Amino acid sequence: MWRTTTLSRDGAPDLSLFQRGDLARPAAVLVPGLLGDVDALEPFAQELEPSHALWSWSPRGLSGSGAADDYGFDGWLEDLTSVLDEIGGPALLVGWSAGGRVAVEAAAQWPERCTAVVSVAGTWGRPFEQLLHSVVDPGSSLFAMAAQAASGLRPGTRLPAWAQELARAALVTEALRLFGVSAETTDSVRLRETLARTLDNDLHALLSTWRGVSRRCQSGPPAQLAVPSLWFAGDHDVLTPVDDAQFAAHGLDAQLVVVPGGTHFLPLEQPELLRLHVRRFLKSLPDG
Repeated sequence: MWRTTTLSRDGAPDLSLFQRGDLARPAAVLVPGLLGDVDALEPFAQELEPSHALWSWSPRGLSGSGAADDYGFDGWLEDLTSVLDEIGGPALLVGWSAGGRVAVEAAAQWPERCTAVVSVAGTWGRPFEQLLHSVVDPGSSLFAMAAQAASGLRPGTRLPAWAQELARAALVTEALRLFGVSAETTDSVRLRETLARTLDNDLHALLSTWRGVSRRCQSGPPAQLAVPSLWFAGDHDVLTPVDDAQFAAHGLDAQLVVVPGGTHFLPLEQPELLRLHVRRFLKSLPDG
């Protein structure tokens, strides 16, 4: 079970910090994406807990962490830096979705603070625009209205409770499959709960963070990684197409695993496959 504390820093939002396992062991930081929270990374937690001390946190403004004036991508990296400061030594970084991008950029900037990195369906290219454009014509009045409404949200705006319950309806996951966002192998119950947890947030913080990540994703991948890396990509991922993942997956001992039929929700679709490849990857490391 995760132990929850608060990480307080001068001049920065307080963060909900999560710890699990024996803190005397080598550290692994699980970097959540914008969908759900650390619970979506449970397959990795189960695989790593016997050998690692697990750390995670909620991004600023989300899932219990304090609000901020800036929800740009650099703020996310600053929060990860604070977690690494709290650990006091190098760590394995494991991230899903936008968290995969955060983990990779952190490993590129601070290789001395990272033993290795695992990116699961990390976001490259323009993922959020691609997803939205697959549903709504970007030139339509509906798209313009949605963009205007999102930009006008005030801090503290939240959806009513019925919206979260609606996200738990079977119709939602069926619609996602229809649009090719999820797959037949996706754990529908966990997916609906992930969506409901996402909607139980300050919408201003959530959408501002999405915009910050999306802007960063328009830039290419960082310079060649100096630490070993493992990359997962689903060949049906509408957010991070395989070509973008292949372009990003480079550097020292970079390994790319393309999951047939996999979508952006790989941790909810193929948990045992991910665990197997992570196990092999860690054994291939010099100190594995």
